[in-house]
Amino acid sequence: MGLFYYQGRAIRFPPTSHAYFKGFWERGGFYEQELLEHIARVSEAGIFIDVGANTENHSLYFALFCPSTQVLSFEPNREHKNSFEELMRLNDATNVALHCFALSGKEGHAEVTYVINKSGPNRTSLDECHTLDRVLSGLDGRVAVMKIDVEGHELEVLHGAQETLKSGDANLYIECIGEAEFEGVSSYLKSLGYEYSGLRFNATPTYEFVKR
Repeated sequence: MGLFYYQGRAIRFPPTSHAYFKGFWERGGFYEQELLEHIARVSEAGIFIDVGANTENHSLYFALFCPSTQVLSFEPNREHKNSFEELMRLNDATNVALHCFALSGKEGHAEVTYVINKSGPNRTSLDECHTLDRVLSGLDGRVAVMKIDVEGHELEVLHGAQETLKSGDANLYIECIGEAEFEGVSSYLKSLGYEYSGLRFNATPTYEFVKR
């Protein structure tokens, strides 16, 4: 069992946690901590959405250090399910719900790319997909934050969240691997009333978009 302290709170993590991210915890901090601390500072209360939750790191931070009424985590790779749920249990993060399917622009099945680790090869498989609009249709509450890290599938996720984005005003944090991906995401979000705030985080750029 691992343990570190952050903002005066004990954070526990199981030995089965992903080795790459566990390395940050063992040094007393969170992976992509600058981004997470910014989100905690600027966010209002509401539902926090973590799309691409294989790190477990962001969902835990959203649950413990942000004004989240609920954290909805989406990660189709079921290999992470047990360690994810154990991490949340150890830290009494009771407002987190893990969904083991992919988000896309339509209901059905699609080829999904899994990042096995940050330095090794990826793999793909045909997996169940749903739209975020459909998932949220039965829930009450305002979506305050949406973080998307899906290795090039950002637009598909956003297309499936069109109604949520049109009617809401969540702050969006979207990883874009290259300039072409950023331009595509920016153009689509502009049509829904969002603009790039000028803030960029992380080694692989993660951009903040806000409602105009």
